[in-house]
Amino acid sequence: MIDKEAFLSVHEDVVKEFLTRSDQDIYKQLFEFSQQGLAIVSPSGTLIKMNQKFCDILGCSEHVKVQDDYESSIQIEDLRLDQKELLPLFLGEIDSYKIEKELHSLLWISIHASILPFENVRFILLTIEDITSRKDYELRLNQELQFYNSFQVYNNLPIMSCDLEGNIVFANTASGIKLGYRKEELLHQSLKKMIVQQDIMNDLENKNIKLDGKPYTYVRELDIICKNEEILKIEMKFIPIFVDNKLEGIHVIFWEAKEYRNALHLIHHHNGLLFKYKKIEEKFVFSACAGSLTTRMNINPKKIIGRTLNDFLKGKELKRVENYYRQAWESGKVVSFEGIYLENTYYLVTLKPVLENNEVIEVVGTFTELTNLNHSQLRYQTILNNSIVGIFLYQDEKFNFVNSRLCEMYGYSQKEMINQNILDLFVQEERDKISTNLQKLKIGFINKLEMNSKGVHKNNSIINLKVQYSIIEFQEEPLIIGIINDVTEKKLQKMTKQSIVTQLAAGFAHEIRNPLTTLKGFVRMLELNSQSADESKRYIKIMNGELERIQVITDKFLSLAKPMVVNLEKQDLHEIIHDVISNMSQLFKDHNIDIKLKVATNLTYIRGDEELLKKTFRHIIRNSIEAMPDGGEIVVKIKSICNKLIVCVIDQGIGITSERLAKLGEPFYTTKEKGTGLGLMMCYKILEAHHGKIHISSRVNKGTTVEVYLPDMEGIYLN
Repeated sequence: MIDKEAFLSVHEDVVKEFLTRSDQDIYKQLFEFSQQGLAIVSPSGTLIKMNQKFCDILGCSEHVKVQDDYESSIQIEDLRLDQKELLPLFLGEIDSYKIEKELHSLLWISIHASILPFENVRFILLTIEDITSRKDYELRLNQELQFYNSFQVYNNLPIMSCDLEGNIVFANTASGIKLGYRKEELLHQSLKKMIVQQDIMNDLENKNIKLDGKPYTYVRELDIICKNEEILKIEMKFIPIFVDNKLEGIHVIFWEAKEYRNALHLIHHHNGLLFKYKKIEEKFVFSACAGSLTTRMNINPKKIIGRTLNDFLKGKELKRVENYYRQAWESGKVVSFEGIYLENTYYLVTLKPVLENNEVIEVVGTFTELTNLNHSQLRYQTILNNSIVGIFLYQDEKFNFVNSRLCEMYGYSQKEMINQNILDLFVQEERDKISTNLQKLKIGFINKLEMNSKGVHKNNSIINLKVQYSIIEFQEEPLIIGIINDVTEKKLQKMTKQSIVTQLAAGFAHEIRNPLTTLKGFVRMLELNSQSADESKRYIKIMNGELERIQVITDKFLSLAKPMVVNLEKQDLHEIIHDVISNMSQLFKDHNIDIKLKVATNLTYIRGDEELLKKTFRHIIRNSIEAMPDGGEIVVKIKSICNKLIVCVIDQGIGITSERLAKLGEPFYTTKEKGTGLGLMMCYKILEAHHGKIHISSRVNKGTTVEVYLPDMEGIYLN
């Protein structure tokens, strides 16, 4: 800087000239180069002068700045100002006026208007400032505050905010509901006084610090006191509130402790009664009571708490029960007894002491209704005894239960059967194998088993059996469940085989007779030599066709007679169906068929023979095509029920009458003009080898649905 005295000694005249210079020039310089937008408004509301900053803020070009010597094209309305807003200034009622206006979505301005008098005329000086950035920030801040407020107010979880002294400054509705307060009642209460663990605030001071620059959140299991003075076990999360990097308070979120919540659920849904008691002044006082029995018997658990045995029992029964209560308390061991209580219902009562430092601090008791248990046991025994298969339960090398059908199979009474050794029920040569398999079941090496066996009847005759074994755990010990089918019935089997052979022979003879008759007729005609060469060729062609038909019938007949060799391996049923449909695509086009595949299950794998399964599904789908001479839609759907995969083939064909439907699958019975009926019979045989089955339903002129059932990899056979 230049020294003041030195400057004035040289430039004193310049300073005087500057100070005496017209004020108008000075104000003009200040007006034009101000960093604020400035404009002068005439009493008519027209902007008569504005500086460059004003134009820059509004985005005006230079040519609209002033159109003539006195007025511009910009009116106060362009600033979203109303003349009524400025009228008090013109009238001298106020000296200044300030407002913020949004000119459009991208521009906010602050407007300050003040009086500028000149020769008895009141002009207005407008000062404007671009506040768009500040408004955007305020908008974002407001949105964040609304989001934060919504999160707190409408959250289903109880949320509170506290200052550093632990006083509650905010509480949402959920926190009030959980603790039994109106949320307004919680404000300014001390959280520290509501929590049983009084050290919590000291703990927070140590825990709620910044670790590596990040706020540290803290979760702890606590007991909180509700308005009704009940204690609620909770898990509480503390979240520090930092303002300008300084800890100012804590947010608190809490919920019922998971184990406590689960325990409450189990207690209140216990199919009986749970209670606790303590020994106080030589009396046994109930301290808790819950369970579904309280609802059924219309008992208020709160009216049980604090009362003693003397309030519920009298005389000899009081002394008897008191003795059991005392025995559990003094011995520290579980005690059980039975009795008739609560509307003459028979109960089993179990008392289990709770120990702390080898001393009993309380006893937990349960009431279990034996009457209902006996009724349930009776129902299940009735069902099992009326079953058409033999059923037994085997545990600890002896029978726990045998049903009536099993006794009938072996010729024993139920009392005799229950005392039998399981191995004595089978022929000598199978006992070692059965013993080994039973041992595998017990140790968990396998969990189910199916085998054909020979049993020994009481009269020493042999019975053919199909036995299924499975294993469960009962009272912490393995229990074997056995299901036995008597498959002897040799006479019926023999008659059935004879009937099938007769039926096959008759059908085969019928099918072969027709083409043989045709062949004999044409051979006779050829022997007469009365035909032309062309006619002879035509006859020979027909004869070859009939011979091929005989060959096809014979091949199918032989394939049914042969034992079927099935290679059961892990197969993807979805892939098999997809391949079958893809390979038949041309056939669908030729017959104007729209094919749709729908998959409605995640089950995929079965044990099967890929080629035989494809042959089966090709035959079923081909039957559907032939039943739709005018074309239409075929839907192939894969679904599942339990552990069974089901393939449904649904067509829109001519359908089958109920009379004909009943005969499908019989040898040589067919609904097609040139069919043999052996194809569908072969499908039945293939599915039987896969432990599957087939079901056909149909409506005339509506269509036919064929359902193929197959067990999945873990499925049970569907015989």
